[in-house]
Amino acid sequence: MEKMAGTILYVDDEPSLREIGKTMLCCLGFNTIVAASGEECLEVIQEKKNDIDLIILDLVMPGLNGQQTLEELHKREINVPVILTTGFALSDLPKNPAELQHAEAVITKPFDLEKLRAVIQNVLGNKLREVRCE
Repeated sequence: MEKMAGTILYVDDEPSLREIGKTMLCCLGFNTIVAASGEECLEVIQEKKNDIDLIILDLVMPGLNGQQTLEELHKREINVPVILTTGFALSDLPKNPAELQHAEAVITKPFDLEKLRAVIQNVLGNKLREVRCE
């Protein structure tokens, strides 16, 4: 399996899922930063926005949820692509696509390494090729 490169901020309120996500992303070759909440995500991205290539953000979290975090990132003009994760079926997501319009993709949990790789490749394809060429 060819390794990918770049830095991903993985946000999930469940400690075990954060650890699994980090491990999967590291297996794919990514540097991975983890955050436990929407608030922590915003703090990390403010400090390291130029270093982060992608945010993987849980949709359902206490406090600032994924949708609210996504809206706040947009308000702050943080132009880092976002993949939302959810344990709910896609049919249970908001019917109004405008509510999730700033996300590049949504992936349902549980997901395996190949599904995660495919979604990341789809979202960051051109950027990943640039990283490999450097």
